Amino acid sequence: STTGECMACRTERHDRQRVVTDLEHMRAEFHQPPFESAPTLYSYNEPRYFCTFLRAKGFAKQRNVELSWCLAVDQPSQEEIDTCTPQGLDQKRIRWLQRHDQKTNHFPSIYALAVGMPVKLTIKVDAERKLYKDTKGIIHGWTLDAACEHEEIPGEGEYLLSHLPEVVYIKF
Repeated sequence: STTGECMACRTERHDRQRVVTDLEHMRAEFHQPPFESAPTLYSYNEPRYFCTFLRAKGFAKQRNVELSWCLAVDQPSQEEIDTCTPQGLDQKRIRWLQRHDQKTNHFPSIYALAVGMPVKLTIKVDAERKLYKDTKGIIHGWTLDAACEHEEIPGEGEYLLSHLPEVVYIKF
């Protein structure tokens, strides 16, 4: 309990606090290195998506780099096409986009891209090249699909990509 705590101890405890509990009064240092790009931990995964979006926006704004958003593209199987109405397929697509990333090979329904943005592997990719789960990297760039159009999101300085990039270059 902190009820019998002296003012010096209370101040010291506050200065050491690294768990953000009040977003309205978050200390300025949490927007500076190394905190602004530090991994974030949550007791539940639900707020992670929202926080990821906010952090991507903050990252791009602080570094004055373009932020592009990719949307997952789900292709129904031929069986689903044959047995579902167009409205039924649309409803399935919406449900697919709401699935947790653990049920979609760890790929989120919306993904942010910005040069210099830190990323982390969610699965082991290649043991010989030491690309294990949780290996950290930095987005170096990407190559857009020839048919890709990027539409500016009004007032945001961000772009929505019509197709996933052909490749995303990540430096590990």
